[in-house]
Amino acid sequence: MAKNDVFQLNGLTDLQKKLSFVTKSYPDESEKLLTKMGNQFRKEVKKKTPERLQGTSKKKLINSYKVSKVKGYGKDLYVEFRSTSPHFHLVERGHRIVVG
Repeated sequence: MAKNDVFQLNGLTDLQKKLSFVTKSYPDESEKLLTKMGNQFRKEVKKKTPERLQGTSKKKLINSYKVSKVKGYGKDLYVEFRSTSPHFHLVERGHRIVVG
């Protein structure tokens, strides 16, 4: 793509309307589906997490991912995805390796 090309997505408003209908009609099912999607996302992230280097952090990054319970109300339901590892931000955003 050139620098000035525009990226377009079509059909998102239809999808949003359908998701709103399902959320209003079946609130219990939408919570179950959101929990399932959060756990599935966690599994996919674990697959793509790099292996721990020998002698680095004591806490394994791959075992530090957490998905919260469903939060919000009505159409504003969400789950939070986080890592409890202290070096997660370094792996996620990249960093300069400094040898002491």
